[in-house]
Amino acid sequence: MPLPRLRIDCSGFEGDLCRLGRDAGCDRSPINQHTEGQPQPFRHAYTPVFQLLFAPRRYDDITIAEIGIAWGAGLRMLAGYFPAARIVGFERREKFVEHCRALQLPRTEIRHVDFNRVDRLDSRFDIVLEDSSHNQATQVHAIRTAVPALNRGGILIIEDIALDRDDRPLEDAVQPFLPELSLASFIYPEHPNVDPSWQNEKLLVLVRA
Repeated sequence: MPLPRLRIDCSGFEGDLCRLGRDAGCDRSPINQHTEGQPQPFRHAYTPVFQLLFAPRRYDDITIAEIGIAWGAGLRMLAGYFPAARIVGFERREKFVEHCRALQLPRTEIRHVDFNRVDRLDSRFDIVLEDSSHNQATQVHAIRTAVPALNRGGILIIEDIALDRDDRPLEDAVQPFLPELSLASFIYPEHPNVDPSWQNEKLLVLVRA
C-alpha cells in the first residue's frame, strides 16, 4: 500500500534547531553556512520539519540515535537542542569515530559499528535519525531494525531519499509495522536555499503509537 506524501513549505521558518544546525555546520539546516570537508555548504530543509516533531520532547530525558555521524555536525546540533537527552552515534568509518569521540560531546556515546550488520538494537530509542549511506538497502534495513526499538511515541526519520527512486521497497518494509504506527508518511520539505540538483530532498517519517 502506498504511503501518503506531504509537502511542507519551510521557507518562512527559522527556529532554534535551524540556528543550531547552522552553528554546527550541519547540512540539515537550510541556513547552514559551512559543511566540514566541503568547498561549499550543503543545505537541506530538514530542521524546520524536525523541530515540529521534536519540540514537545526537547527538555525530556530521552534517548536519541544517529546512524551515520560523519564529522559530528549532527551530534553537535542534537546535543545543543536536547539538554537532557542521551545521544548514541553509530558509525562504521574509523576516522569519523575517532574525530567524534575527540569532540567529547556531553551525554553522547559513539559506537564503532557497521549498522548494516546489526540485526537488532540492544537499547530503546525515542528518536532515530538514519543518515548513513543513502543507499536504499541500508534505509530498508534501518526501518526493519529501528522500528522495533522505538519507545511509544518514538520517531524514526529516514533522510536523503532519492526523488527518482522507486519507493516500493521502503513502503514494503513499513507495511508489517503499520498497526504499530500513528504516522507513516513521506515528507518533502521545500525551501529556496536547497539545491534542486541533489534530487534527494525527501524524508520518511515513522512514529510509533
